[in-house]
Amino acid sequence: MNAKARRGLLIIAGVYLYVIIAYSILQLTWIVSAWESPQPDWADIAPRMLITTVIVAICLFICARHIGKGNEAIRWLGAAAMAAFGLVMIGLGIWLTTLEYPNATPEARAEMRADDIRELPWRIGEGALHILVASTLTWPAVGEYLQYRRAKLAPAS
Repeated sequence: MNAKARRGLLIIAGVYLYVIIAYSILQLTWIVSAWESPQPDWADIAPRMLITTVIVAICLFICARHIGKGNEAIRWLGAAAMAAFGLVMIGLGIWLTTLEYPNATPEARAEMRADDIRELPWRIGEGALHILVASTLTWPAVGEYLQYRRAKLAPAS
């Protein structure tokens, strides 16, 4: 394996590590928000956490299998999915600042809008980070690693 292919492997490992860390932080925020709630609904939270954990684990396993085979399409699919998720995060953050909260009292409405506006830079930053990490999958070093894997798995002629 040459240095460029090794860099591609490190990029893929970094993206995997980022996905695992980002997902773990999401799970922790669900636990903390439930813990701080006066009446936590663990019957609602636990299945949601279990289902999302299983889905993320299956997706990571499938991607790892395809990357191990040198499948070029999984690289582009992963990059597109992460970039789309980042765009959704940014769009959701902007959309939340436009909500009117018609069923809330004026004081609660003002507080919720202030919270949404305060959280907007963090949501944009998180979305931009997803897009940035997704863009690393498009680098030539990743393609070099996948080409190396395909060549290594090809039958000898």
